[in-house]
Amino acid sequence: MTLKINYNDSNLTIPRLDGGGIPIYDYNGTPFTGIVFENYDTGALFKEEEYDKGYQEGWVRYYHKNGKKSEEYKAHNNNVIPNTHKEWDENGNLIWESKS
Repeated sequence: MTLKINYNDSNLTIPRLDGGGIPIYDYNGTPFTGIVFENYDTGALFKEEEYDKGYQEGWVRYYHKNGKKSEEYKAHNNNVIPNTHKEWDENGNLIWESKS
């Protein structure tokens, strides 16, 4: 089971940033592996990011307030993997996709 932690959890800390300014997370003093999520004030999901040993590793997804996905990309070691970035409008229509 994947550990899911709210961005506002007091046990989730950012002891440092990587060279690109992306947070490296610790949870209870150890590098975090799992999903960090954040909600809108309404309670709807705003974003979720996958981490491995403190680093952004896996999918990063943002959502519109209506619950539809607005953006996603895959990260490796806090860097966006080429050709994985996509964006959607509030109706769920793909409006942009990275291509090389």
